[in-house]
Amino acid sequence: SGPFGPRAGLIVLAALGGVLIGYPLAKWRALERFLSPFVVASQSTPIVVLAPLLVSWLGFGFLPAVVVSALSALYPIMVATLVGVRELEATFHELFSTLRASWWQRLTRLELPGALPVMLGGLRLAASLALIGAVVWEFVDPNQKGLGLAVQVAGVYQNKAAQFAAIALLIGYGVLVYALITGLERRVMRRRGR
Repeated sequence: SGPFGPRAGLIVLAALGGVLIGYPLAKWRALERFLSPFVVASQSTPIVVLAPLLVSWLGFGFLPAVVVSALSALYPIMVATLVGVRELEATFHELFSTLRASWWQRLTRLELPGALPVMLGGLRLAASLALIGAVVWEFVDPNQKGLGLAVQVAGVYQNKAAQFAAIALLIGYGVLVYALITGLERRVMRRRGR
């Protein structure tokens, strides 16, 4: 199984977490000012440094692998949500206020659809980072069996062919996920254009 095999849902998890954190930060600047130092500190800390903590809290296995990958992917989606929601023109907000739209209507019919192109751009970056997070965890956790471990084992045994094959598969995974998200982004933009 590759590093993205059973963990394909972690991008969705990271996207949901990024939106749930990014949206309130976009709406309340005071909250953004308060949380920004913590967010920057969390992103400045390499995942490899957090690995011993995650092992002591969660042990080895599937759950910490998902946490590492989701944490790797969370920041780009959070920032994309924040930027996308804030970039909406004031005219649209005024129109929704005139129509007395509820908070839910404003969220589902203006803010999230309006921010979607920027959020999908963040999702492209997040997918690559989630893949990197999954591979990094495979280097840390001896119980994980994936392409990260294959690269490591091939390196120990000086098997260059196997090492390059595993790296090529990792690149292939990354390109495939990037292409899928880019295709989704194009479809969304075509529908918006219509």
